[in-house]
Amino acid sequence: MQSFSQYLPTLISTLICFSLGTFWFSRALFGNKWMELIGKTDEEMKNILTLKTYGSIFLVLFIFNYAMSVFIDITNTIGMSQGIETGIWIWAGFCATTIAFVFLFEGRSRIFYVITTGYLLVACIISGTLHAMWR
Repeated sequence: MQSFSQYLPTLISTLICFSLGTFWFSRALFGNKWMELIGKTDEEMKNILTLKTYGSIFLVLFIFNYAMSVFIDITNTIGMSQGIETGIWIWAGFCATTIAFVFLFEGRSRIFYVITTGYLLVACIISGTLHAMWR
């Protein structure tokens, strides 16, 4: 069980990953192409991206970052290089493979796969590194 002080890095990494996702899927980076690939218009996205949706995304990211913290503790991962390595392995073993099901079974494009898993790779590296360095 984590102590209260261990929730601070979880909250910080959640805020960072949330901010990264906001930028990653914005028009400034990959948002236009990603919306095209999922077949959504600006108007449809405005209806989807409500305060409730953003709150749910934040909660999902909090759970993700909490799980990363627990995994970092269990594996006794310490320091930047081990945090980066752990983040990459979490991404490769869980995130990239899970998204591959969507990619393969729904016939999504490779670009969709790269955009989506690219965000998750960076998020895993950030989370793994932050938690490993916090220890």
